[in-house]
Amino acid sequence: VYHLNTPKQGLDLEKLHREFIAHAGLNIGLKGSSLAFLPAMLYLQQGPLNEISAGGMIRHTIKEESKYTGLMKETAVLLGAYYRVGDAFIPSFMFEMANFALGISYDVNMSSLKEATNGAGGFEISFKYITPNPFRYGKGTKYTPMM
Repeated sequence: VYHLNTPKQGLDLEKLHREFIAHAGLNIGLKGSSLAFLPAMLYLQQGPLNEISAGGMIRHTIKEESKYTGLMKETAVLLGAYYRVGDAFIPSFMFEMANFALGISYDVNMSSLKEATNGAGGFEISFKYITPNPFRYGKGTKYTPMM
């Protein structure tokens, strides 16, 4: 929840609506394969406005992480698409290396706004830091995380 105390803003001191956000995602690996499916959804609501997005990406591991030392980090490429209900179709591409990811996506405008923009959408570039998973290496493995 954002703007919990509904602060006043602007010259007319209009109250800012609370913003509620819910998101969920899964990482479904295919056993014995370098592929995984990552479905995701997002729900936002602020005052009378809301947004729902859903979609997913296919993740292909190019280089696996070293199993015993953890020194060699995983490298992967992701390709997928999302749909923002009533607004846009969003094809996406991402490259992951170690704990970092760089992505590019394009919002293909599908709403009535496409008339005002002559059908042009918009590019988006993203940079992500992936926090290490402390539960990835369970008991019985030879690798003990240093952190």
